[in-house]
Amino acid sequence: MAVFLNKTKITFLKDEQLPIESILRSFGTQKQFDKQHQVMKWYCELERQLDDAPPYQREDKADLIWRQGIINSLLVDIPFPDLYWRVIVDVWEVVDGGHRIRTVNMFVLDLFPLPKKYRPVVNGKVYKCDGLYFSQCPQIVQDKILYSNWRVQKFEADDKTTARMFHIINNGNEMTPQEDRQAVRTELANFIRETARGVANKDNQHIIFQQQLVDFKRAKFDWDSALAQCALFESKPDCNSIVGKELDKFYEDVTYFNEVPFREQFESNLDDVAKILKHKADNRVTKNYFVNLYMCVSTHKRNGFIIDDYSKWANQWFIDETERKKPSHQLDITNSKSLSFCLYKQLTGMEGGKRIKDRVDLIMSYWKVDTYGCVEEILV
Repeated sequence: MAVFLNKTKITFLKDEQLPIESILRSFGTQKQFDKQHQVMKWYCELERQLDDAPPYQREDKADLIWRQGIINSLLVDIPFPDLYWRVIVDVWEVVDGGHRIRTVNMFVLDLFPLPKKYRPVVNGKVYKCDGLYFSQCPQIVQDKILYSNWRVQKFEADDKTTARMFHIINNGNEMTPQEDRQAVRTELANFIRETARGVANKDNQHIIFQQQLVDFKRAKFDWDSALAQCALFESKPDCNSIVGKELDKFYEDVTYFNEVPFREQFESNLDDVAKILKHKADNRVTKNYFVNLYMCVSTHKRNGFIIDDYSKWANQWFIDETERKKPSHQLDITNSKSLSFCLYKQLTGMEGGKRIKDRVDLIMSYWKVDTYGCVEEILV
């Protein structure tokens, strides 16, 4: 593993062979006496020493068949890859193996059963376990699971090195820029992630993702990337770019929240975007569509207007978006050093993110107060 990470700092500690029962105990699960029913039961009540969901990892969407396969592999002695844990103060971060740990934990807590027709051979003897939950299984089957050993590789490394290591173990490829940013743990980065997961603002309004108003590819962090670009635009309206190195700096600046108080306006604009999207018939909203819509809302609000009719706004935006996509449309960019004109596709792709002023000019060239359902804001 160190060969793949030769440009980064990573220190491996002595590996350990740990019984699954011990791993579950670190996960907060252990057997306790139930006084009411006078039996021993498994509970998940202890404080966890394992962080099984670091921000650079994807959501656990394993299905029942996959989870049952993990339990079967334990019972029939199919070898498992090593677990990789990063050592942090007072906690171990599960870099690889979180799905397996969660699956065994769920089974021990009786959250899913074995297959309907299932009779494993344990120590040379066949056991009838058809459709049984863990607590219903013979003791020897329970013990086989609990006292099987998994080898744990523990190491020390920084956030980004750890994220890259996770990606290499699972994919063997270089990380995308947004996957790399997922390892950043600044207050700003955490705020972007929380918002992307559907955490609303103080008025509990803009739960855009949970309301399925967008259809981004969660596994690729498109949602996080779109929100980060919008947040960068909101915090720095005169920015030249909302992608690449500018976005990296934005994520990594530990003082940004204190120096640039943009959060309240950002959340207000997201509320407006959510209300607009509710009036859109087709819910398949791409990342660029969402970012363009946000920039339009933000720009016209900066110019002193407020949305009076969300339905009218949504209808007009769709009309203008269709017009902008016409291949025949060209935007004259006399001040651009790279080209004298460009198409909509160029300005909403990666290159468009690097020429943000031109992109906003194109978007706003279609905007008209009387057709967009806006009124001039009256400041008291």
